[in-house]
Amino acid sequence: MNEENEKVKAALAGQILSVWMPVGLLRKLVFWILIFFGAYGVFTNQEWYHWIMLIFAATMSPRLVGEVAFALGRVVALFLKK
Repeated sequence: MNEENEKVKAALAGQILSVWMPVGLLRKLVFWILIFFGAYGVFTNQEWYHWIMLIFAATMSPRLVGEVAFALGRVVALFLKK
């Protein structure tokens, strides 16, 4: 049963990290507001806080966070193999 639970956990984690949009209406709303104002600010006056808005919006995307974590794991594995 324990091995079966691990398979279910892995499948669930893969399913959750496969979507680009955040889960939940409020999170989606905040995500789009950050992207809109961040992109608008970058194209108009390019202050540093507009870039921070875009970076923060990117951290709200489960797929992007999963891809970055996966790539970071591969890089760490390369350095540990020595």
